[in-house]
Amino acid sequence: RNETDKQLGWSHVRMSQVYKGLLVFGYQLVVHLDTDHQVVTVNGHFRPDIDLDPTPKVTQAEAEQIAMDDLLNVISNMEMAENIKEVVQGYKQKGYLVGIISHSYTLITNYVKQQIGADFSVAHQLEFFDGKATGEVSLPSYFFGSPESICGHSFCKTNAMQYICEKYNVGMKNCIAVGDSKDDRCMLTYAGKGVAFCTTDEMLEKIADKSIKERNFEPLLALA
Repeated sequence: RNETDKQLGWSHVRMSQVYKGLLVFGYQLVVHLDTDHQVVTVNGHFRPDIDLDPTPKVTQAEAEQIAMDDLLNVISNMEMAENIKEVVQGYKQKGYLVGIISHSYTLITNYVKQQIGADFSVAHQLEFFDGKATGEVSLPSYFFGSPESICGHSFCKTNAMQYICEKYNVGMKNCIAVGDSKDDRCMLTYAGKGVAFCTTDEMLEKIADKSIKERNFEPLLALA
């Protein structure tokens, strides 16, 4: 699938992985072409070691319903960290914008955004057709690096944070970034203040300005 990025003028050619005629859920390679149609970079996910019997054990309709039921069940049973709603409101009362930058799906992050009262969420887009998940995942352009990117990574949460800062006219050094995994290392580095939250990643803890060990966001209020 060929997509045009109106902001950069680039083209993004998405190639989904197929195994014995079946789409491999969540795996695709993306070729990024600049305005001269030259390849800038290629990234994404590819699984080379698949060895499965593709013979279906349930009907397509049964599989679609099971997948959607499981996804909705995961979303509805998500446990929020202690005091998250109160902390979000505390930051908003002090004039902060609060949002989510995630490599999860917008279906999930938008639910969390509504539950905690956040201002925005940016994540990957799970593709649907006729109300059903197709198995394809759309990766928003603002996660990809551009000539204006500050971090140098071709695909990174920092690129998304930079996009959000430009959109809302906020300086990067005025941001407080909270993360829990190695995917957050770069974002915590470039934010004004970086917080490692209940992480098992030692490098993230070293990068962070503050580390929170318990599932409680209340210590964040001292940073505002």
